[in-house]
Amino acid sequence: MSAENARQTLVGRIFGGIAKRKILREGVPKGIPTDSKRKVADQRDFQQEKTILERTLRHFFESGPAGITEQPHDFFGRMTAQEWARLQYLHTDHHFRQFSA
Repeated sequence: MSAENARQTLVGRIFGGIAKRKILREGVPKGIPTDSKRKVADQRDFQQEKTILERTLRHFFESGPAGITEQPHDFFGRMTAQEWARLQYLHTDHHFRQFSA
């Protein structure tokens, strides 16, 4: 699901605000389930995925607040540019730690 057509889920409308505040304060917890729509089920080329991630992070960094979507997160709902930036950092850091990168 792209950011352009993300809609906040029912569970997100109920718990999203609480979860957003907790994650932005404490980080992404280990063992948090991945949304089934975002699970990767096929084989990927590591170098190609690494290049895509580097390009995405560079774009995010260079674009600054103006490059951050105004669309709501599909679980957390509306987010400020600062909240999106912190979430991106915490989420990326979570996966780097997960894979000892």
